[in-house]
Amino acid sequence: SKVPALQGQLIFLSAGDEKVFDIVSPHLKAMGKAEYFLGEIGAGTRMKLVVNMVMGSMMTCIAEGLALAEASALSQDQLVEILKLGVCGNGLVTLKGPNIVKRSYDTHFPLKHAQKDMRFALALG
Repeated sequence: SKVPALQGQLIFLSAGDEKVFDIVSPHLKAMGKAEYFLGEIGAGTRMKLVVNMVMGSMMTCIAEGLALAEASALSQDQLVEILKLGVCGNGLVTLKGPNIVKRSYDTHFPLKHAQKDMRFALALG
């Protein structure tokens, strides 16, 4: 998170005392592109778990689609380009798709943490 913070790209999911949030909000703006006050303590954590669940599910779909393209003798590069141009186009496809095709699996979020977040997200509801 250090590089995104330096680039002002963080998204803050805050909860607790809204008066404190209002006081620190200008400082959050210096490090992030958005800040949200979500209510009572714990709401920020729950929102982050939901976000991570969506991201993990999307990563699974991207990887499965690329594997299916390869198994079907289709170009994975073309699939990534097609996905980027359509309604499926998003930052995750743009960032991770080409790396998966190149079999470059640099981790920015370890699998064990993704699995933990998925378990906690499932427990939410």
